[in-house]
Amino acid sequence: MTDDSPWTNRIVVCSLLLTCLLLLVVAAPGNSGQAGQAPQAVEGNGKSAEPNHAVRQLLLERYRILKDVVAHLKWMAEQGREDTTSLGDFTVAMFHAEADLADTPAERLDVYNRLVESLKNYEQRVARMAAAGRVGEVEVSKAKILVLDARIELERQKQVQPSAK
Repeated sequence: MTDDSPWTNRIVVCSLLLTCLLLLVVAAPGNSGQAGQAPQAVEGNGKSAEPNHAVRQLLLERYRILKDVVAHLKWMAEQGREDTTSLGDFTVAMFHAEADLADTPAERLDVYNRLVESLKNYEQRVARMAAAGRVGEVEVSKAKILVLDARIELERQKQVQPSAK
């Protein structure tokens, strides 16, 4: 396969589109707070309330889109056309979107536990790819950083819910 093959062009275009989608998700209003905290609406009396139905629907739509993108990237990985950077970034974004939908601290804690486990598996896959010469050490380092960031977030969630160990 040459660099000008249709598959290479499609992979590049898909990678660019996925990166743009990730940037839109990260830059979307409501993502400026700490990751994993459910957005809170403010009532007229100044007290926070649960997000309204419209916000919840938008959060759900964002989660579904990210889940589909991650599933597609995993499928591409199975075909040997993995974009390691996009898969890691979109996996993190998907779990953050799921955490935003969580109704309780215990549910958020569960999401972050699953995020850490998913990223550990991702890190191992990237390390195997590096050993095979398919990716460089930068990708391995980035995977390690993603795991560390997820573990930090998990520990912060444990502080919110001290009874969870």
